[in-house]
Amino acid sequence: MDLVDLFWNLRQQGQIGGATTKATSAVSDAKVQEAMLADVTSRLERLTLVTQAMWELLSEHTNVIASDLLAKMKEVDMRDGTKDSRVVADRLCQKCGHAVGGPRATCLYCGAPIDAANPFAGL
Repeated sequence: MDLVDLFWNLRQQGQIGGATTKATSAVSDAKVQEAMLADVTSRLERLTLVTQAMWELLSEHTNVIASDLLAKMKEVDMRDGTKDSRVVADRLCQKCGHAVGGPRATCLYCGAPIDAANPFAGL
């Protein structure tokens, strides 16, 4: 074996080692992502169950009907001006009207306190 073949083999072994390390890392990352997905799926299923139970209790104990729920869903969806089945993540400052994101207790623009009584604030 000449010197060129030796360097070529060393280079190939280095590339194989690097590829093996990357593959092992990718498998590890995939397992982490799989666990996170399983957690999110479980939480979503529980949220769906709770929501269904709450709707059934509400409809059984009040005069609220499915069309009322659908109308309210549309109203909430359209608060950001877009029909996209998403809730606006930001809250609006009652004083200046700017969007206030995250768990802030005061408006970044005018300093007014943000309604902390909203149980969905900061979600």
